[in-house]
Amino acid sequence: MIDDAFAEDQLGALASARSVYLALTQIASDRQNDTFTVATFAIAQRAGVSPKTVRRMIETLKKLGLVKTRARSADGLKLATEYTLIRRRYQR
Repeated sequence: MIDDAFAEDQLGALASARSVYLALTQIASDRQNDTFTVATFAIAQRAGVSPKTVRRMIETLKKLGLVKTRARSADGLKLATEYTLIRRRYQR
């Protein structure tokens, strides 16, 4: 599904999207929950990409229906985003 979202000339973006999605699945596995809170910087470190790339790829993953996000704040300060991985059933 992620592969289909990118044209052949976007192999770098495809690799970044895969890395970000893999990082999200690893974090979910580590926390044993499909919903978790994590900073963009932490995802970037695990995925080996920049925080800016994480933000771009998260938007793509949201459009594909693979992840949902919820912005969080307290006392006017931005907090780490809450992510929920969406499990999809594939039919052959």
